[in-house]
Amino acid sequence: MDGIFQLSYALDTFYFLICGALVMWMAAGFTMLEAGLVRAKNTTVILTKNVALFSIACTCTWFVVTA
Repeated sequence: MDGIFQLSYALDTFYFLICGALVMWMAAGFTMLEAGLVRAKNTTVILTKNVALFSIACTCTWFVVTA
């Protein structure tokens, strides 16, 4: 019975990591979409905002998880 719980924990962790990676790729895709929809002079601002937002989200998540 303990082996089933360990397998379940391993699969849950794997699923969580895969979903996290998909969310990161999704954020990158939306960044490229958004950068393509604005004028060339505003592309740098949009990319900077998205990188900053992603950095803040990662930092806040880290604080919540480690607290």
